[in-house]
Amino acid sequence: MYRILSFCILLIIILQDSIAFGKNTSVSKTNNKVGHVKADLGEDINAPGLTTIVLDASSSIPQNGSLTYEWSFPPNMIFSGEYNFSDSDSPVLYENNSNGKQSIKKLTTRDKFIEIDLPDLPGQAYEVSLRVQNHIGTEDRDAIIITIEQPLIVNNTNPFSDSLLIDSNSNNQSLINESTKNREAISETIINDDLITIQAINKGRLNPMEVRIINAYIFNFLEERGFKNVLNPNRFIPKEIKVNKLYNRTRYEQDSISTTYLDTVSMGEDLSNYNGVPIDTLLQDFRVDDTTTRAKTFFIYRQYKYNISMDTLSYTEVVDTTLKYNFDCNDYDCAAENAYLEQAGSILCWGLNDYDELEFHYFTLNSLYSGKTHHRWLSEKVILNPVSDSLLKYPQAISFDSVGSPVIVSGNNQDILFLNNNEKPISIKTRFSEVYNLDSPSALCAGRLGELYITDKSNHSVFWFYEGVMSTIYTTPRYKNGSIIPGEPTSPIAIRLNSLGEILVLFEGDGSVRKFDREGQQTVILQPGVVKNPSDIAISINDTLFVVSTSEQQVYKVRNDTKVLPFAGTQGTITTATDGALATESYLDAPVSIDFDRANRLYIADNTFGSIRVVTPDGIINTLTDEDNKIFNIYQMRINNHSLTTLYATHMLDHKLTRVRFNTYSSDSRFFYIYYPKFTIKMEGIYGLEKSISKAVESTLEGIIPKEKKSLIKRFSESNQKFTGYLKRNPLIFVILLIVLNQGISGAFSDGGPIDLPPEFPPS
Repeated sequence: MYRILSFCILLIIILQDSIAFGKNTSVSKTNNKVGHVKADLGEDINAPGLTTIVLDASSSIPQNGSLTYEWSFPPNMIFSGEYNFSDSDSPVLYENNSNGKQSIKKLTTRDKFIEIDLPDLPGQAYEVSLRVQNHIGTEDRDAIIITIEQPLIVNNTNPFSDSLLIDSNSNNQSLINESTKNREAISETIINDDLITIQAINKGRLNPMEVRIINAYIFNFLEERGFKNVLNPNRFIPKEIKVNKLYNRTRYEQDSISTTYLDTVSMGEDLSNYNGVPIDTLLQDFRVDDTTTRAKTFFIYRQYKYNISMDTLSYTEVVDTTLKYNFDCNDYDCAAENAYLEQAGSILCWGLNDYDELEFHYFTLNSLYSGKTHHRWLSEKVILNPVSDSLLKYPQAISFDSVGSPVIVSGNNQDILFLNNNEKPISIKTRFSEVYNLDSPSALCAGRLGELYITDKSNHSVFWFYEGVMSTIYTTPRYKNGSIIPGEPTSPIAIRLNSLGEILVLFEGDGSVRKFDREGQQTVILQPGVVKNPSDIAISINDTLFVVSTSEQQVYKVRNDTKVLPFAGTQGTITTATDGALATESYLDAPVSIDFDRANRLYIADNTFGSIRVVTPDGIINTLTDEDNKIFNIYQMRINNHSLTTLYATHMLDHKLTRVRFNTYSSDSRFFYIYYPKFTIKMEGIYGLEKSISKAVESTLEGIIPKEKKSLIKRFSESNQKFTGYLKRNPLIFVILLIVLNQGISGAFSDGGPIDLPPEFPPS
């Protein structure tokens, strides 16, 4: 009974601390008291000279931005000319100069992070102290020791990696340098398979300090896990290095040999092949028969015979070669080339991809150079930031602005959202100064200048927005009483722009397609009734109009306003969705939406099969989505041609977007994605990505880096946090648990039940 009672009391204390008072169990109560201040610089730092390190005070308490940080440095550690001060920095310098430079004594700032370059003084140790103070004057101090490590002194080092080249008897690979024409390098490059290089790509999408901090965080994370065979991405790396390489060179020489000989020709033969005069003339008798003798004249010419032979000359040559390191890589091939120069066989790439995600990718040079790469179209749900996700409900139509960012119709409140590279979304209702009432925006299309064209199905109207002004292009004529004039086109459901900027609109009411200019002048492109129940339109790169009909299960190419030709889908009884065949011989069951890419390939979304079909310009059809990438319940599909050809599909009732992209990867590739990083940085700064980066590195390097060793206290704390989080998500269970505990304790101390206590003393 004592054990049960103790457990109940302990559980109540934990629950009260975690939930009732809203505390984080990983931080003690005293740390959350008003006015409490704690300085925390973390562990001591060991790093080689000429590297960049980040002093991290972000763990100091409180973390609400109210602290002032005063950093103190010993003499001749960092110098004022080598540090970039911000407006909030207040430096204090030492009076004595060192080689004409003033070192920093103290630095008062509001920044939690200080980035410094270490001097090249192996064995030197520096003490750096931190004093933090809040707005009411409460302060605390902490200090760390920074030790500059001794470099490895070896005979064979790589100038790009500053690392030891591992013995060739290990499992490393040898890669011969690429040869030029008729030239092959004698030397070979030894690649260390276990050496990891950290390569940041697409750096221009983040600011330089964010790149350096993420690099430093990844490197420190790996070192703290006990993985030492990793290159510091913030170390000094030379831009280029000149080396003298010995080459075997082969040269082919043509050799002509002339031979002189004498040729004798009798008079009367063809002499056209002999140039010049003969060098001699001979008169020779010969017998015709036994009794008759005649004389015959012979000419002697000097002739020349030419023989051509090829000689192969082999020799060695020393060539002055310059190798260059690329600091601004935009793709994995560039990162692999840098890894080759560093002689690192493993690459951990990270950077913002074309979908505004922080992408981590691990691969090896061995798999890349072996040619074992794979290609696949992948379908995946688009993960939006919390603000965009809360606003985007019932997504219907989609288009893309001039930078490739999605613009989407949200049916929840009849609004149009600019997703703005997955940062903070912008509503059309707040962006434009004049907004008409949009009862049912059904389709939209973005122009080259940023203008937006919108159809309103319920209002039977077409609008365009530009620079904050909305204008009406077309609205269906009505009588004075408001009723629609019969025979006029109604219910516009799709809109497109051709290369001339003309506006093509599909009207669901009569099934016609009409072309408008911005003044509203119209031309009928497809007469009503030519295609039964058309659901979408698309325009090829040569401005040819295509129409899809879900009910007729075909895609048509429009020849003129009264004639169309089948372009995809079968007629008759054929119901086989064949790949690699003519598009008109492959079955479509429920084609709902179509679009073209820059290569003039037509994409068709088929809801029955959950597939995306693609038709090449020569009429051959194939399926992009395999069994693992089916896409159902598509409302509309559009192609984003801004950078990489990417397909987007809206799912109205599922409140989501699906993206289909082409992915290239090697046999040992591992990926991890951090979604909406720019949104997180804008809300919390780069510090908000720390946990996600740790998870990304751990996931992509699983099995390569040692697992984290957790203490018993940390395990209990994490378990407590998980349990607390579960109860917060399920408050009813928490209430029931409290009732059960209360009844159990009350019953234990009531008179109605036995109590496990010592017996009373006998009466005296």
